Amino acid sequence: MATVTLRPNSDAGLYEPNTVDVYNTVGGVNSYDPPFYVVIDETTVDYGDFIMATNGLGGSLHGFPSSGIPMVCTVNKVTLYAHMSNGSASNRGFYLNDFNTYYVPDSAEGGGESYLHVLELSTNPDTSSPWALTDVNNIEVGHMVGADGKATVKLFQLYIVIDYTEGQSGTTHEGEVALSSLSYLRTKKA
Repeated sequence: MATVTLRPNSDAGLYEPNTVDVYNTVGGVNSYDPPFYVVIDETTVDYGDFIMATNGLGGSLHGFPSSGIPMVCTVNKVTLYAHMSNGSASNRGFYLNDFNTYYVPDSAEGGGESYLHVLELSTNPDTSSPWALTDVNNIEVGHMVGADGKATVKLFQLYIVIDYTEGQSGTTHEGEVALSSLSYLRTKKA
């Protein structure tokens, strides 16, 4: 098995935009203007830069780069990670691909300013089927504030880890054709 870690590289949308702010330590910026993902894409968590959702049900959704995983593979699981303030896992969650459903993390570990929220998904919750490579190459993930209407959540860092197994010769992934099944004819003019 192998893994690849992806970090956000675009903004896909805001839920309740008037409840979402971005704070950046460079100049103390407090802005509603995109891009938002640049304050949560770092390799090492930075507690001075964050996206803050307030007043309940606010949140953000972010795009990720293509995984670079080989076309012939099996995606075993996708794990979402977010460093967020306030540790109540039941009141924090992840959006996946849209703002229609949020998923409560499996765990929230930490203390003080930040908790690491983790959600492991062995199947695509949108389809209840195994993950397809096209699913992870088009994934959008975000954070949200729960429905209590009082919470404020700071998102410091967001990333996903994709666990996969490279396939054997001749195996294909959904929507792909194995190269071994193609034949090429080359002719040469005399």
